[in-house]
Amino acid sequence: MGRLHVIALALIIPLLPTQAHADFMGLLGVNDSIDREVNGLIAVVDRAREAALIVEDKANNHAKERLEQVDATVKDAERQLFVLEHQTYKDTDQLVATVNAKIQERVKQFETLEDKFVHDVNAAIEKAECTTNIVANRDIKDLLGRVGILIGTSTIRIYPPPLYPGERRSICISSDCTVYQDFPIKEPFDTTYREVEKYVADRIDNMTTETPIDSIVVSYNFLRNFAKRAACFTDDAGTYMVLYQRYQLKHDRWALLYKP
Repeated sequence: MGRLHVIALALIIPLLPTQAHADFMGLLGVNDSIDREVNGLIAVVDRAREAALIVEDKANNHAKERLEQVDATVKDAERQLFVLEHQTYKDTDQLVATVNAKIQERVKQFETLEDKFVHDVNAAIEKAECTTNIVANRDIKDLLGRVGILIGTSTIRIYPPPLYPGERRSICISSDCTVYQDFPIKEPFDTTYREVEKYVADRIDNMTTETPIDSIVVSYNFLRNFAKRAACFTDDAGTYMVLYQRYQLKHDRWALLYKP
């Protein structure tokens, strides 16, 4: 697709309707209070679907099973709520109270699914990827991918994708002016993770109309994999799985626009 007006795309992509909007569109417009509850339900269904899609290379069948579980629950909820909205009630207050109570029950049901999916994938990643020595330099090299390298045993150097063609360091007296940033490896590793994440994420926030979409895709790919592997270096794997999920969704949406 080449270079696009990525700032406009960045504003549009988060506003695109999701599958959950289509699933529950027929429940909207009855009452403002019900609409608020339905929008909350749509948000948690979206999160459950996103969690279902967190897969490892050899677990595509697991993602299919999780999505089928979400879809079956959505259909069941849709049928139940549609029937409730069209029953006869003595007044509007009774309608709103009855429907909203059932929606809240369904929200809890989807939150439980989301939590289970994230827990299952977190356990799979820990089993497949995390080593007993969580500070091994080999593992740090693995989590950096093509965006970074390990300098000695104490520094991570990040080579971020360019914000525009020919981007160079502002102060450079050598023949190689490739943009990079060094980060000392700190204990706990969470501190290092946050510094690296902020650096790459801030660069995405500073994209211009000249920023190649490939740079955004590669950046989000790094952030999702960095979060996934960072779970092996900390005591809070659940937090990093949430970040992995968030960056995977952003990566996948931008990847749809990228045609090498």
